Amino acid sequence: MLMSERVSIVDNQQKQGACPFNHENLTEEQIAQLKSLPGSDGLPFVGETLNFISNPSGFASQMTEKYGSPFYANVLGKNTIFFSGTEANRFIFAGENKYLQNNWSKPIRQLLGKDSVSMLSGENHRKRRAVLNPYFRYDRMDAFIPTIRTTIETHLEKWATSGEMTLSMANRDLTFEIIARYIFGETDGLPVSELRDEFLTWTRGIFTMGIDLPFTRFGKAMQARERLWAKLTAIVEEYRKKDLSDCVLKSLFELRDEDGHPFSTSTIVDEIQVLLFAGHDTTVSALTNTLVLLAQHPGVVEKARQEQAEIDDNNLDTSKGLKNYPYLDAIINEGLRMHAPVTGAFRQMTGDRCLAGYHIPKDWAISVPIAGTLRNSDLWENSDTFDPGRFMRDEHKKEALMFIPFGGGPRLCLGQNFALIVMRLTLALLFKDYSWELKPDQDLEVSILPTPLPKDGGLVTFRKLD
Repeated sequence: MLMSERVSIVDNQQKQGACPFNHENLTEEQIAQLKSLPGSDGLPFVGETLNFISNPSGFASQMTEKYGSPFYANVLGKNTIFFSGTEANRFIFAGENKYLQNNWSKPIRQLLGKDSVSMLSGENHRKRRAVLNPYFRYDRMDAFIPTIRTTIETHLEKWATSGEMTLSMANRDLTFEIIARYIFGETDGLPVSELRDEFLTWTRGIFTMGIDLPFTRFGKAMQARERLWAKLTAIVEEYRKKDLSDCVLKSLFELRDEDGHPFSTSTIVDEIQVLLFAGHDTTVSALTNTLVLLAQHPGVVEKARQEQAEIDDNNLDTSKGLKNYPYLDAIINEGLRMHAPVTGAFRQMTGDRCLAGYHIPKDWAISVPIAGTLRNSDLWENSDTFDPGRFMRDEHKKEALMFIPFGGGPRLCLGQNFALIVMRLTLALLFKDYSWELKPDQDLEVSILPTPLPKDGGLVTFRKLD
């Protein structure tokens, strides 16, 4: 089983360090005895935002070297606390709806939509997740696996015919078609390529300064969102008239608010956009980066082919069967560890807290340190080395919450099971029948935002095995 399929949250706040006081209801006298966080306010108005957006992982490393951990920096208009490791994860994941609440920047709120599940909190968030979660459970997705497999096989044949391609774009086409079929039930007549292109422009504006001018990335994203919104609205209204088979959209039509009224079209469209983002971008990132890593490690590929040859192909037809490839799962886990598709998120403190002897002030933002934990050299041996064998040796079990590629707690990535099924099927079919090699003279450095991808996309030559 992939370790990311279950994240155990330990409410272990009293083990966060030398905090002399109870975490609840700190008095002014107690706060005065705590240490103040070191850090930087940065430049007037923008703080450290430009440095953070240009290189989030490098920013955290440089600031930690300068100020230690935890530290604070003014990013995206808020004083924000940065730290990493399993203690940080416990503090954050245990604090949801207690002393922490979800905190999105203004650009993200504008692009994702105020009615989407990502924007909700507390009981409203829990109820919406309860409706959507079943569609991303393995047992619910089993019936859809043959469609996923057929779609993957069609795309792989096309890749082999073209001979050369960019992995990130090829995976975008593949994954968008799969998630569109899963949401809408049927895609005949849907403008899938148009929706995909608008969606790509939209997601590129998620992590920006939010300057809404026509020539800025955010401005272009807002224009794309408006066009995407109009197209999805028309599709939703059209599909309301259909007798739909079991699909996510049918479930959204059946949703009722507290007064028993159906959800509005605008709320449903907001939700579809978030589901596209959750199911699509995480999968594209994880699959692309893993394929690039595998191209650089032919010995790992050969070992995976040997495992593939020893197992009945019928295992590819069910989610349970897909879990019978331990080395394949180790490869996926290590790819996720090296380049987590969800690099981090933000929460906001709803009260004053003590952490490791520091005062964590009310209303400050706090960064969820997913990527920092997964590459933490104190937790992982040779943390910058691609080594699937570490998951066969149970290295990931040294501490709870050290492997969290899809986040954790009540906001665990909704699309993680979808991403894992697509990755398992795609890699299994690739190992069975195909080979790929990286083309020379390309930039493979991973750009973090909006999701981690190689800067040149991963240029490869691709062929079918004899």
